[in-house]
Amino acid sequence: SFRKIWREPWLAYRYGVAMTDQPATLHPLLRGLKPAWLAAIGECSVQSNHRSGDYLFRAGDAATRLYLLQSGHVGIELGIEKQASSQVAVLGPGDLIACPCSGRMHTWRFSVPAFDQVSCQSILVKRLRKLCDADRELACELGERIICSLADQLDAARRQFAEVSQLALNSQRLALETFGQQRNAVEVGV
Repeated sequence: SFRKIWREPWLAYRYGVAMTDQPATLHPLLRGLKPAWLAAIGECSVQSNHRSGDYLFRAGDAATRLYLLQSGHVGIELGIEKQASSQVAVLGPGDLIACPCSGRMHTWRFSVPAFDQVSCQSILVKRLRKLCDADRELACELGERIICSLADQLDAARRQFAEVSQLALNSQRLALETFGQQRNAVEVGV
């Protein structure tokens, strides 16, 4: 169906649908790519759905895919050995979860749980790497887009960290002021 073609843009290329009118539902990483590139990337991709509470992957799993989030929200959890993991970020539609694109075996250093129903396109990194090796222009275009996406995520994490740090400092300042007031009250009352 036409709707399926837009959810899976490589099908649009196969069926001759003009990709110049790419819909807003196409993942931002893929918007504006040549139809032939979309078709080739589609051959490396799998559409997947995850229920709330499911993990897309866990820290230590083989990092063989990159994920283009289409709907739903996921968390980024960092775990410290023998301690509970802590959530450091939330990603949603239009975000990218990327692993090293070298094609060699790597493992994830964080876990990604789904917070609600999540739909994503997962791209096999080894196959994508072969495409990029064969087409330098595609490699440069995707590399630039992936770097920009990851830079945006790092900037968002930096802002979130600054907000949390400010909240912690304000709480600490308030606690010290309260302690100082109580101590003064005790000294005056003595």
